[in-house]
Amino acid sequence: QHKHKALDVEINARWPQITKVMEAGNALKAQRHPESTDVSHRIDALKKNWDKLRELWTLKSKQLEDASAAYQYQADANEAESR
Repeated sequence: QHKHKALDVEINARWPQITKVMEAGNALKAQRHPESTDVSHRIDALKKNWDKLRELWTLKSKQLEDASAAYQYQADANEAESR
């Protein structure tokens, strides 16, 4: 769980960098850069991949919480049984 929290912090710390990249891409598009179409596709892909990462991370976090709760329940049951 400790590693999971550390990775969560790292992922969240990347968001400002992601937004800067998207802003830079949008600035290129606004300047009508010759590769604006490609830049647009890359921005869309970056946003889509980021959203997918967050979705999967949320799911993984929920699974970890559920596993932790199940482990705690089992530990509590074992302790109660041993009394």
